[in-house]
Amino acid sequence: MKRYATSLILASTLIIGEIHTFWERSSPVLHNWILARFVPMTIQWNTKLALEQLNFILYFVAFYLYGFTPNKINRTTVKAFIWFCVIDTAAYFYNWKTFSYYYVYLFLVIIWLTMYFWNTNKRKR
Repeated sequence: MKRYATSLILASTLIIGEIHTFWERSSPVLHNWILARFVPMTIQWNTKLALEQLNFILYFVAFYLYGFTPNKINRTTVKAFIWFCVIDTAAYFYNWKTFSYYYVYLFLVIIWLTMYFWNTNKRKR
């Protein structure tokens, strides 16, 4: 488990990043989660912004742990995750992510598998 911590943490950030979608169609009641001042937001936005902060921590923990466990799966995951971030950014500017988002995750899996097996075949030559 410890050996693949980087990959597991990065995979968990994808799930955490989508939790806010459970409240997409919730009522527009405003909540204040900020302690020092009144900043009302919907539950979806409070959840999204709070979990983004958690994800920032997880990203850096994952990359820190990568230094101790640089194996093929972790290398592939880090490379695929970078591609995912590039594609996710392009999707934001192209159409504000209003398409079926599971295609991005499907593409991520295809990228991961391609890079994993391409590197395996490349080393055998």
